[in-house]
Amino acid sequence: MRIGEISARTGVSARMLRHYESLGLLVPSARTSVGYREYGEHDLRRIFHIESLRSLGLGLKEVKQALEDPAFSVEAVLNELIADSRERLKQERALFDRLVAVRAAGATDWDEALVITAMLRDLRSPDPARRQASALSQEAGIDPKELARAALKETNPNAAGALTWAVLRAGEKAVNEVLRGLEATDLGVRRQAVRILTEAPEVPVRHLLTALQDEDPEIRALVALPLGRRGQREAMRELMDMILTGRHDVDAAEVLAGQEDWGTEVLRSLENSLRCLPSSDPARARITQALAEFAGSTPLLTTLINDDTPQVAMTARAILSTRGMLM
Repeated sequence: MRIGEISARTGVSARMLRHYESLGLLVPSARTSVGYREYGEHDLRRIFHIESLRSLGLGLKEVKQALEDPAFSVEAVLNELIADSRERLKQERALFDRLVAVRAAGATDWDEALVITAMLRDLRSPDPARRQASALSQEAGIDPKELARAALKETNPNAAGALTWAVLRAGEKAVNEVLRGLEATDLGVRRQAVRILTEAPEVPVRHLLTALQDEDPEIRALVALPLGRRGQREAMRELMDMILTGRHDVDAAEVLAGQEDWGTEVLRSLENSLRCLPSSDPARARITQALAEFAGSTPLLTTLINDDTPQVAMTARAILSTRGMLM
């Protein structure tokens, strides 16, 4: 096959075939007596190999190495190409999100669009102080969903507080976007969603009850407290577990004691735990301390003043003393 014929069969221009030859990538199988290039089936396969590797993003130098060097690591090159491709996708996604956010903000002229773009840039700044300042200075214009997404990803406590305030101020659209965060696979996003939602009094209880089933104990603890304050008995078991594990145990005890109609059941459960746990378990001391929050706990505390665990006995005596029950 002459160069024109093989060019037609492969779709590679004659100019590019000559370029491959100049780089040593492709050498014609033969030449005619007058110097014309002659290509055979081997050359055809070589061209397809070259084009296949190029389609993966390899440069011509890498293509030559891949075809000629047995030690050439295809995996290493592919990993590098994947990383580059992932970064480009990330940049394209960021641009796409920004364009959608500017359009959603309802910019009607370029001046408005530039102002909104600047606000979005500050909201996504790597500097927590700029993110916090941007959240605190939000005016009408930023898409509520964009605010919510920024709040869900925030890890700096100060900036997170400012963004939570901005989300709640932005209203229903922003809060609904936060609700979607409860289903995120990212644990940090789910935790942040719960922190924001527990600050929103208008959020239906059913959403908080869903979060109470989360596999993460911190999320369950964060949501059990406001549910308990609302009198939701579904949170009772989690609140008692929080005392046992020491996870926000002081807050949990206060919430449980604040629900007077739960008192008898809670005290019975805590008494059972005291009886069943080994004397060396530190949870017994936490339970005893929690009893200070319950007005009806005096009889149980009286049984603990001679407990085998010194800390339990001392704590029980101290609580009873403050109640004027011991001299």
